[in-house]
Amino acid sequence: MSHQHFDQAIQDHSQYEASSDSARDRVERIAHCLPPLLFVEMRSGSCHVAYGM
Repeated sequence: MSHQHFDQAIQDHSQYEASSDSARDRVERIAHCLPPLLFVEMRSGSCHVAYGM
């Protein structure tokens, strides 16, 4: 992995960290309308899904 790619990965990670709070708030607001079990599954997979994009 080149330094350039590594720097890009760090930038992507810090942007993800910055946006994770508002995303979590959104998910928790939506979750009030969902069955708790579905919410637990979403929450446990949310980091992986967000990074997959």
